[in-house]
Amino acid sequence: MKTWLRKLRGVVSIGAIWGFAFSVLGFAIGAVVSVIWPEILPFTVVKYVANLVLFYGVGGFVFGSGFAVVLTIMDGRKTFEELTLGRAALWGALAGVGSAFAVGLVATGLGIPLTGFVASICSCGAVAAGLGAGTVSLARRTPAELDAGTVPHESLPLGVISRK
Repeated sequence: MKTWLRKLRGVVSIGAIWGFAFSVLGFAIGAVVSVIWPEILPFTVVKYVANLVLFYGVGGFVFGSGFAVVLTIMDGRKTFEELTLGRAALWGALAGVGSAFAVGLVATGLGIPLTGFVASICSCGAVAAGLGAGTVSLARRTPAELDAGTVPHESLPLGVISRK
C-alpha cells in the first residue's frame, strides 16, 4: 500500500475511534440531562440525546483526524515507543484547540452565537490532550506481531486474509 494511503487510513481510523468515544460521551451527557432536567429540554428526550450523540460524534471525528494529522506532520517518523505520552498530549491539545477554533469560526460565520467560546476551546483542548495520550498509550500495548505484520493468515480472526 502506498505511504499516503496508509497515512490517510490512519487519519480516518483515529478519527472514527475518537468519533465513537465522543458519541459515547454525548450519549452519557444527554442521558444525565434528560433524567435530571427533563422539563428544560426544547424537544423530546430521544431527539435531544440523538442530536447530542451525532454532534459529539462528528466533533470527535474532526478532533481525532486533526490529532492524527498533527501527529503525522510533527512525529511521523517515530514509532509509538519513541513518542512520549506528554508529547502525544501536547499534539492532542494542539489539535483540539485548533479544531475547536476552526469550528467556532465557521459557526460564527454562519451566525450561530457562541457563548463561552474560550471555555469551550480550552475544554476541547483538555479532552483532546487526554485522548491523544490515551491513544498513544493504547497503541503501545499492541502485540509485536501486529506491529510487524507477521501474523500468519491462519491465525487471523474469521479467516480474514490481508492483501499486501
